[in-house]
Amino acid sequence: MHMVPKIAAKGTSFKGAAQYYLHDKDADTNERVEWAETRNLATDDPDVAWRVMAATAMCQHRLKTQAGIPATGRKSDNVVLTYSLAWHPDEKKHLTKEEMQQAAYDTLDVLGAGKHQALIVCHNDEPHPHVHIMVNRVSPIDGRMLSSSKEKLNLSKWAQAYEEHRGKIWCKERVKNNQAREVLKQFTRAAKDKPRHIHEIEAKAKTLAQRRPEEAKALSQSEKEKDLALSRKGREMQNKHKQQWDELAAGHKARKAGITAKVKSKQKQSRRDILEKNKPVKQGMKKRHDAEQRLFERREKRLLGRVKNIVSGIREKQAHGEERQNTVGRVFKLMSSKQARHENLSKRQARNIRKFNADQNKEIAKYHAYFKAVGNKQKEKNLSRFYQERKDIKFKQSMDNAKLKAEWKQRGVDRKEAWREFRIGQYLTKHGVGRTGMPHDRKRGFER
Repeated sequence: MHMVPKIAAKGTSFKGAAQYYLHDKDADTNERVEWAETRNLATDDPDVAWRVMAATAMCQHRLKTQAGIPATGRKSDNVVLTYSLAWHPDEKKHLTKEEMQQAAYDTLDVLGAGKHQALIVCHNDEPHPHVHIMVNRVSPIDGRMLSSSKEKLNLSKWAQAYEEHRGKIWCKERVKNNQAREVLKQFTRAAKDKPRHIHEIEAKAKTLAQRRPEEAKALSQSEKEKDLALSRKGREMQNKHKQQWDELAAGHKARKAGITAKVKSKQKQSRRDILEKNKPVKQGMKKRHDAEQRLFERREKRLLGRVKNIVSGIREKQAHGEERQNTVGRVFKLMSSKQARHENLSKRQARNIRKFNADQNKEIAKYHAYFKAVGNKQKEKNLSRFYQERKDIKFKQSMDNAKLKAEWKQRGVDRKEAWREFRIGQYLTKHGVGRTGMPHDRKRGFER
C-alpha cells in the first residue's frame, strides 16, 4: 500500500486545529468528516476532546509537580502536534477503517506518543484516503513534553516498512534516502511541503489559469509576493526578538559579573587598608619583642638577672592558667637551663603574635562579610530588574506577534477577495457584462 506521512508545523491552539479538522473548509458543516476517534481521553466526543487536551497542556506544571519531576528544561508553547497519513487513491475501495486506525496507532507509538492524548479524524474530501492525527505533546501522566527529535525520519522508516509489509514499494526515493542515512550516514531531506492553505490557493489559481492564463498568472505572482513580504517581515521580527532575548541575558550576566568583581575589589582593598593600618602596631610589637630578647640576654649575664628571668617565666605560666603541678621541678628546670628560660619567653611572644593575627583576620572577615552582603543586595536588585525587563519584552513581543497574526489573517482575507474579484471579472467577461452591470459595446467599449 502507498503511504505518505506528513508532519505539519507545531502549533499552540487546539481549538484552531480542531476547527479545521472537524469541519469543512471555510464552513461550519462537517460533511467531509468520515469518522473521528479519541485516544487516551475519557470522552469520545471530538468537540470535548480538544478542550480536555487544552486543559491538560495548561496544567503541565502541576502534572510535573505531582509526578515529582523538576520543572526544568526548555519551555515551549507549541504543544499541538498534527500530522496526516495518506494512501493511494486506488486503495480507497479496499481500505478499511480498522486498517486506517491501526496505522494511526502504530505511528503514535513510533513518535513516542502512545500514551499521549490524541484525536484521529478521517476525511473524505480528497481522491486519496487520509487521516489527520492531532496529538497533545504534554503527557497527561507526568507533564513531560513530547520530543520532536527525528520524528520525520522515524515516520519515514515506518512508512517504508509499512509498504514493504504490504508487498509493494511505491516511494523508491524514500528507500534510497533511508539507506543513505543508515548505511552512508548522509543527511538527506525530501522537498519541504507547502502549507495547506497555499496548496489550496495554488490549486484554485491553476484552474483559473486555464481560462485566463496571463491574468491569473499575474494575480498569482502578485499575491505570492505579498505573502513573501509578510513572511520576511515575520522572520525579521523573529530575529529581532531573539536579539532582544540575547541582549537581555548578556546584560544581566554582565551586570552580575560587574557586581561580583566590584565586591572582590572592595574586599581586597579593605584587606590592604587593614594591613596598612596595623602595620605600625605590628612593627611596634616586633620592636618590643626584640627589646625583650636583648633584656633577657643582659639579665642572663648576672645572677640577679637570671633570677628575674626565672620569676618572670613562672608568672607567665601562672597567668595563662597552667597547672601548678611539679612546681619544684619547673623552678629547677628554669633555674638550671638558659634554654628553658628562653623557650618560655619565645612562647609568650608567639602567643602575642597569634592573638594579633587572629584579631586582624577577624577585622578583615568582618569587612569581607559586609561587602558581600552589599553585593548580594545589588544582585537581588539586578535580578528584579531582569524579571521586569523580561516581563516588558514578553509583553512587547506578544503585541508584535498579535499584530503579525492579525496581518496574516487580513492577508488571507485580501487574498480571497482578490481571487473572488478575479472570478467575478471572469464571469462578467464571459457573459459580456461590464463591471457596471451594462453590456459591453464590443466595438468601442462602454463609457459613461
